[in-house]
Amino acid sequence: MGRPPRDTHLLRALTQLLVPSSEIDWADAQCSGHPEPELWFPFPSESFDVAARLCAACPLRQACYEFGIDNHLDGVWGGVDLMYGRTVAHTA
Repeated sequence: MGRPPRDTHLLRALTQLLVPSSEIDWADAQCSGHPEPELWFPFPSESFDVAARLCAACPLRQACYEFGIDNHLDGVWGGVDLMYGRTVAHTA
């Protein structure tokens, strides 16, 4: 069984909402315009390692993380996997 298909158009639209929704200039973000936005919204059984590696070099990492926490968001924000704005504990 493969994973369910994702609506990548919807994910792109969601990531584009970041620009007008805050005072952060998201244009410099590592994820801005990335061809695979679903990397930042992994299913619980999927790894978020690729997104976290890209976030590690991002100049907006801390601001992004705080944005995710403050707005109770799901996904990878500032290299951290969040659910409802809280860090998701992963077990090895």
